[in-house]
Amino acid sequence: MRFSAIALIAASALAVNGAAVSSGAINPDAVAIDVETVSFSGKKVGSEIVAAGPEEDDEAVADVAERVVGTSVIVTALGGAAVDVAVGVAINIITPMIQAIIDWTAAREAFTQKTTSEMWKRNPNPSKYRAAVCYNKGYRVKNGNNVAGKAKVTLRSSVLHTNYDCMYLASPNQFWTDAEGGYINLSYTYDRNHCSFDGKTGDLNCW
Repeated sequence: MRFSAIALIAASALAVNGAAVSSGAINPDAVAIDVETVSFSGKKVGSEIVAAGPEEDDEAVADVAERVVGTSVIVTALGGAAVDVAVGVAINIITPMIQAIIDWTAAREAFTQKTTSEMWKRNPNPSKYRAAVCYNKGYRVKNGNNVAGKAKVTLRSSVLHTNYDCMYLASPNQFWTDAEGGYINLSYTYDRNHCSFDGKTGDLNCW
């Protein structure tokens, strides 16, 4: 499915002031760490993992007044802590790149990968926060207290929209996916020395 234009709209939650932007600058300590950005191609049905089928349609926007031309990004539940600002700045950074993409699938794949990558670069404390995650399906975490910077992100294109949770995982923690993967749904960027990724299940374990 293709659309004629991509236009990102940053919500007020991303309108951070100059001081906040500086706290979301690239962290050399984070960049120096050996990281990997991954997803998985399977789909979970109950306790079983099966091959991913045809792409499912995203939820349609029923209210005509809420429909938008092109693609927009709306962020909510974003606080003022350093990790929150890092998430907001990361999403702002990818705006020009997403604007150049006219394919809905490609836009979603780029959004998840680029967002977790930029989140990691701006990780304010990589010795504590071992992974950056964006996912738009059901999931569970072992320790909810070790989740930080969580933002609700709605990605919209014309009549379709999909909702992501983007966050940092502090260790120790585990992130369990309950549905399908693929970069349209899921991306992790994590410290390879402190997290392990199960490519069969799509789950991440950090210590």
